[in-house]
Amino acid sequence: MKPPATDRRMLVRDAAARIFADRGYHGASVQEVADAVGFTKAAIYYYYRSKEAMLADILDHADREITAILDEEKRRDLAPLQLIGAVVAAHVTWYLRHPTIAKVAFRDWGELTGAALASQVERRQRYSRFLRDTLDACVKSGSIAPGNVRLMANFINGAVAAANVWFNPGGPDTPETVGTAFGEMAVAVASGPGARSRKSSAQAHKKTR
Repeated sequence: MKPPATDRRMLVRDAAARIFADRGYHGASVQEVADAVGFTKAAIYYYYRSKEAMLADILDHADREITAILDEEKRRDLAPLQLIGAVVAAHVTWYLRHPTIAKVAFRDWGELTGAALASQVERRQRYSRFLRDTLDACVKSGSIAPGNVRLMANFINGAVAAANVWFNPGGPDTPETVGTAFGEMAVAVASGPGARSRKSSAQAHKKTR
């Protein structure tokens, strides 16, 4: 018995992610994806109108998963600084559990065009806004000192996105341990010695006025 159409589409998407991750988007072909799942090339086009549509679906899948993670952490009603750490930990853990998708998302998303590219840009901007807004909330609550929230958010975002570049699945660290460490590091970046120094300088400035 053949698997349901939705399952077959998932098989194609997962195979495409593996091949794109291994060969790069431009180095991969629809025929390679077809061969990997035992379908004809024509059958692949039943599920996806183009190679770019496969890429878009891979990234849409990742975005749905990451959005679900964000929503779950937000429902925990954490303090803003705790939320930053929890989201980063969960995000990195998911990425490292799904290294092929993470690699494609990091390297190939810019190959999209038109509406698919615009959608991907908007999603990435939305995530960056979440980081900035949460860091702003940290400043307002007094849990971190005022600073360049935009650069801080970009630093955290870049570290999360690139985690899969150096991670070795066969190494001593698990996705969970790396995720936890990254969450702690994100909190440290926001509230560490540099942040305390800025806070001390700001307080000293107020006293001298």
